[in-house]
Order: sequence, then C-alpha cells, then structure tokens
Amino acid sequence: MVVSADKADFLAGDQLQHDKNFIDFLQHFSKQTIVFPASSIEFVDELHRRWTALHPSTSHTEKLPDQSGDETDKMQGDAVFLSYAREDRDAVQLISDALEQAGIDVWFDRNPDALRAGENFDNKIRANINKCSLFIPVLSQHTLTQEPRYFREEWLLAQQVAGRYPENRRFIIPLAIDGIPPDQLEIPKSFRQLHWERISGGAIRETFVEEIKQLYRQYQRTRTQSL
Repeated sequence: MVVSADKADFLAGDQLQHDKNFIDFLQHFSKQTIVFPASSIEFVDELHRRWTALHPSTSHTEKLPDQSGDETDKMQGDAVFLSYAREDRDAVQLISDALEQAGIDVWFDRNPDALRAGENFDNKIRANINKCSLFIPVLSQHTLTQEPRYFREEWLLAQQVAGRYPENRRFIIPLAIDGIPPDQLEIPKSFRQLHWERISGGAIRETFVEEIKQLYRQYQRTRTQSL
C-alpha cells in the first residue's frame, strides 16, 4: 500500500474487527492509517514474515552467546589458572591484565558459579587445572563464605594435582587481595601453609609478576624438554 510522504500509521487490535464503522471512518478520513484487525502479536509476526521475505540474507537466527563453557578449550596448555569468587571479578581482571602484559598466558572462568546446560563443565575445568603451569587461588573475605561455591571445587582439584608434583615444584600460589587472615579455617590447610602474596590498595607488585613469569618460563622449559 502506497501512502503520501512514505509514512503510514498502523492500528492493530483484535477488537477492531467488531467495529466496522470505526474502520470505515479511518479508511475515508485518515488515508495514512492502515488497520490490521488482529492481535498485536499477530501483527508483529506478519511484519517479521514480510521483512524476512524481502531480506532473506538477514533472516537468520541470531546466535546467542555460548554458555556451555567452550571458552575453556581456548586455554593454553601452560597458562596460569586464576581461581576466584565471583564478587572479586574486577580485581581478577586487573591481575590477569598485569600478568598478560608480562607475556604470561592467563586463564580464568569469566562466569564463575554459572550453570552450563548440556556441557560437562567439570571435566573441562579439571582438564584445565591438570594442564596449567600455576594455580593462583585469589583469596578474599568473599572466599570465607560457608555456601557451596565452585571455586572450592577448583581448590580441591588443584590440591590433587599439586600432590602429584615433587615437593620442590611450586604449583599453588595463594594471592590475597584484602586483609583476610591466613589462619581462617575456611581456607584449606595446604593453602595456609604456603607463602601468600598480598595486593595492597589494588596494586600488584612488580616483583610478584616477575616471580610468576620466572616460574611460568621454567615450566615451559621443563615441558619442552620432556617432549
């Protein structure tokens, strides 16, 4: 239907089909009004049908972001694994940025505690912890919760992996980002017995980054020699 000035007003509603006089009035005195005597849902469906008919190249279904955990496949075989509580997401991003700027591959779950439908996410996390070079549990007051949280599963897996390494092989390096005491019972005993790095005021010490870099490179050399 062609209307003046390439503009039209659409009036939709299933009650319109019962008001013939009103429809006649609009058709005679409001030429720019197009009446669609059906529900608003049907009207939108019809618009969509006509649009896809005219624009088939854009009629594909938009792909939703993958929530299955496939991003875990992208972890480098010797990356540093960051484990954390979701409340500390911003701090972990800063830690990741500092390490990556030093040339260290880093991996952390962008959506901790989320449900992954149709995907055995546990197996992928387990595989990543098994092949990471270092495991850094990011500790804070948020990790003292009594609620079951996924980062505790990561801690348990990391302790199992650490148990397979020689005693002089540093694998778990706790990193505290607030004033959390090192003697909290909610923190695994094996973590409490290790030296903790602490971030003061959100700043990461260059010496810590350099320490992680050296351990990371050492792991790379060892892995290369074993191939």
